[in-house]
Amino acid sequence: NPKIPNGRDVMEILASFNNNVVLAKNRGREVILTGRGLGFKAKPGMTVDDAKVARVFVPAQGRDPDHMAQLLGDIPPEIIRLISETMDEVGLSSEAAQSSTLVMALADHVCGALRRAKNGIPPVPYPLNSEIRSLYKREYQQGCALLAALNRRLDDALDPSESVAFCAAFCECRLLHRRPFSYV
Repeated sequence: NPKIPNGRDVMEILASFNNNVVLAKNRGREVILTGRGLGFKAKPGMTVDDAKVARVFVPAQGRDPDHMAQLLGDIPPEIIRLISETMDEVGLSSEAAQSSTLVMALADHVCGALRRAKNGIPPVPYPLNSEIRSLYKREYQQGCALLAALNRRLDDALDPSESVAFCAAFCECRLLHRRPFSYV
C-alpha cells in the first residue's frame, strides 16, 4: 500500500453507502469505515480522509462487506461511537477491538431499543432471562456494566432487561470467535 506522509496506509474508497459509511480497501482487504461526513461526495477510487475516520470495521471471514456496510449505514454514527466509547469505559475495549460485528450488533440493538422506547413500545421480553443470568455470569455482569454506563449517558433510556440482550451478544461473539464462556 502507498503511504501518506505520516507513515499511515492510504485507503482507497470502493463504495459510499451514505454520508457516514464507506467501503474501502486497506492492505488488500475490504474494510468498512464510519465517520461523520466520510462518505459525503466520496466516489470509488478516491483516497479516504483519515481525519474523518471514527471506526474501522473488518468483516469476519466469509461475511459480505457490502451487506455489513448497508447495515452500518442504518445506524447513526453517534450510536456506534457511543457503544465503542462505553465498551472502553467498562473495560470491554479488547472485545470491541477483536470483533467489529459485536460493536455493530450492540449498536443495532441499542438503536432499536431507543426507537421502541421513544415510540412507547414495551421492552422485548427475554424468556431465558433466568437461565442466561445463572449460566453466563461473567457475560451477564458485563452486560449489566454496559447497560449502566449507557444509561448514564442516555438518561436511563434503556430498560434493565437489555442487560440480557447484551449478555447474549457477548456469548454469540465468544461462540463465533471460539473463546471460552464463563460457565458456572
